[in-house]
Amino acid sequence: MKGAAILVNAKTLIWSREEEFLQDVLRQVAAVNFRGAIDNDGRPLAIEAISATERAAEAIAGKQG
Repeated sequence: MKGAAILVNAKTLIWSREEEFLQDVLRQVAAVNFRGAIDNDGRPLAIEAISATERAAEAIAGKQG
């Protein structure tokens, strides 16, 4: 079904690859690894987030370089 959207059910619509680029906003590729620590009472002590993104996403986030 090249170039056609498939209605799976009332809540799900699957676009073909071609339609995806025409009908939706392009989302940049990213991978993020989160880890954190909590104290004995369950309160957060620390959080770390390491991300790998495309250059365009880094520019949007203000994290160039």
